[in-house]
Amino acid sequence: MSAPFLVFYSPDPLASRDVDADVALITGLAEDSPVTVFLLHDGVLAAREGARADVVERLHAAGATVHADRLSLATRGVPDDRLRPGVTPLDLDAAVGILGRGARTFWL
Repeated sequence: MSAPFLVFYSPDPLASRDVDADVALITGLAEDSPVTVFLLHDGVLAAREGARADVVERLHAAGATVHADRLSLATRGVPDDRLRPGVTPLDLDAAVGILGRGARTFWL
């Protein structure tokens, strides 16, 4: 198994035309490496309970761990108790901790 990946994901899943390609890239990485996805900015909209996009479900099905940035959630009015199952709200400093453990990182 390869070194883990940390993927920062920021596009609104309903507004971006690249969502399917982004999810395919992430799920492909998850075939060979542990992947943590950190939703932030408009990307946290995918984490809302009842959101039309199925991004979180597809990421979980691939074995990725999904977190959502607390500040981005608060800025967009999404309380922790309205998140999809399996999405953990975290502060951005938690992502820095993952980086410190040697995760390869990129931003979508």
